[in-house]
Amino acid sequence: MDASTDTVLSQKLRELPQIDPPANGWQLIQAQVALAAPREKRRSLDGTAWLGMAASAVLAAVLLTMEPPRPAAVVAPGQVAIDADVLALMQRSQALEADIRRASTPDVDEFRFAIEAAIQDELTLVDVGLASTAKPDRTLWAERVRLLEELRTVSQTDTGTLLMQASVD
Repeated sequence: MDASTDTVLSQKLRELPQIDPPANGWQLIQAQVALAAPREKRRSLDGTAWLGMAASAVLAAVLLTMEPPRPAAVVAPGQVAIDADVLALMQRSQALEADIRRASTPDVDEFRFAIEAAIQDELTLVDVGLASTAKPDRTLWAERVRLLEELRTVSQTDTGTLLMQASVD
């Protein structure tokens, strides 16, 4: 503001009548604000939604890098005996994870990344199911092995040439 604006503003403020505010003025203002508050804003993907998605992705990555629990050779009192079939699935799962880690490359195209991300999302759900059961579930372990086999196949496939062939046909 310049000096002339300050002078005009000062003059206008001096011309205002000197009125004492009502004793309950603050309560009236609070009541008006409270009446206006219930309006809900349209929710969009704000920072908290993106943060939740990022946290889910990190959790999925952590779960994929974790070693599945190794069954004990001797069952102690209070522990659950592991079926030989489930034990074989657990060992197959570990071997597939090792293969995937060895074959992974940092250079991945968008198509392959999307496929791998979808498979990893499903793996996360299976891992949550496995973590929530006290006794190893053969069906969940079989599904985990199936998904890891898909992930290994996708991670070893050159999707760039697949896309080029699809666009030529």
